[in-house]
Amino acid sequence: MPTVCSASGRCVVTKDVYVDWVLDCRIDGTVALTIGGLVPGSYLVTGLPSGGTVWDGPWTPPTTGWYWYIPCDNLSPATVRTPAGAYYDSAETAFASLMEREAIVTFDGPDLLCAKRDSNCADNHGGTEFRMELVCP
Repeated sequence: MPTVCSASGRCVVTKDVYVDWVLDCRIDGTVALTIGGLVPGSYLVTGLPSGGTVWDGPWTPPTTGWYWYIPCDNLSPATVRTPAGAYYDSAETAFASLMEREAIVTFDGPDLLCAKRDSNCADNHGGTEFRMELVCP
């Protein structure tokens, strides 16, 4: 990924990532989704409208329901997520409840390693989408 800066100091190259909580789910804990070739550095990570759940509906917040976080081993902005243990009645409500929509994090590269880890992937729904944008030095 080339480093090309805009006038605002952000790179004009971005990477949108969607982690599907069914297709990219692993019971055994292995990585399901690998995105290679990312440049190490500081990234602005922005949550995009989405959400996931590991239960079949109907959902009964606050004990079951939708939530949002980035299920990647080597990218975990602590505040771009719903509060721990909080569940919502829809993906839209979960996304609206993010603690923060974006954060700058350090990514060591070169591969982004993601998987929704669950004891039963078959009842999962949705997934989470986010954008990674390299911050120019």
